[in-house]
Amino acid sequence: SGYVGLGGYALYSGKFMRLEFRPDAALLKMLVKESFPLLLSGCLTLIYFRADVFMLSKMKGFEAVGYYRVAVRFSETLDLFCVAVLVSIFPILARTFKENRVDFERTVRKGFSVMLLAGLPMLMGGSLAAKDLIVLFFGAKYLPSVLTFQLLLGYTAFGYLNSLLVNILIACGKQTVDAWFSLFLVLLNIVMNFFLIPVISFNGAAVATVAVQVANAIFMTIYAKYNSQIRMPVPCKDICAAIALNLLFLALLIGLRWLAPFPVLVFIL
Repeated sequence: SGYVGLGGYALYSGKFMRLEFRPDAALLKMLVKESFPLLLSGCLTLIYFRADVFMLSKMKGFEAVGYYRVAVRFSETLDLFCVAVLVSIFPILARTFKENRVDFERTVRKGFSVMLLAGLPMLMGGSLAAKDLIVLFFGAKYLPSVLTFQLLLGYTAFGYLNSLLVNILIACGKQTVDAWFSLFLVLLNIVMNFFLIPVISFNGAAVATVAVQVANAIFMTIYAKYNSQIRMPVPCKDICAAIALNLLFLALLIGLRWLAPFPVLVFIL
């Protein structure tokens, strides 16, 4: 299927450009040099997403892994929106970083707003609905996964921001820095899992995952803001507005849940 898809892309691209399959040693050398940090970062990210499950299976057994994987499945599903948005934003970031500083900063601010306005409702609304979702899709026997899912929703919210920050680094030609951050993620995640899993089992793995994402978001933001080449704007007003809007959204949800036994009042509201 992969080859069929590649062939389809090649045929469609032929409408807009001329494709020539001639080796270019200089181009190949440049592509390998530029893409190797991305390859390394991808491998480290894969290790990051698998290390907790491996350590959990060795320390607590496969029953704990089962509870943990149920929560992970939900959080991984929520990542699809982030991927779709960043596919659209990345080319704009790469172009405006080189051509127009004003447009670059505007794109960064909008990117932050979109990621926060998407990630925070998932965190807040998902936390309230976690028990119902787990029971609906997996049954009451997986109720121990509820707290784990609620914790991993924090990973989703900060993961959205981190994904944006990674795309900003790559668009600015800092893929090597991204690889170093990926190494930091892996090492910190392993260390935290080593200490937390024996104490609170699969919830420890979830806490480690969220804590690592929070730390990574802080360090990447600081780097991108104060690096002399990037000078990424941090839209504090937009961030505060998004948080305030989502707190209002959370209060509304809590209010509606409280009024659920009184359907007449809910209808009037």
